[in-house]
Amino acid sequence: MEELLRNLGVKAENMLMSFFAATIFVIIRIYEPEVPLSRRKVIYVITSGAATALLVPGLVVYWFKVDNAFMAGFATAVVVLSFEFIVQIIREKVIRKLKDKDDGTTIH
Repeated sequence: MEELLRNLGVKAENMLMSFFAATIFVIIRIYEPEVPLSRRKVIYVITSGAATALLVPGLVVYWFKVDNAFMAGFATAVVVLSFEFIVQIIREKVIRKLKDKDDGTTIH
């Protein structure tokens, strides 16, 4: 596993910090609400946290050229906390486009 990460250019420390941060914030997102989450929502939160923990360290290393494990953990935490908000914004924009009567081909 470490050799695979090294071939991708990501240090094992970055991945470990990312998984640690994602685990903490996924647990917080599951147990924080006053109303318990449904089983489906819990699975969604866990899946999004795992996907974020896998993708963010590589993106931080490649896009921002930051090779710091704590920065990878911080970026993962930010993405885990804002993932649902970002998806909600994208979903609203897509639904608005689909419900819009004007398909963009008419000239006003």
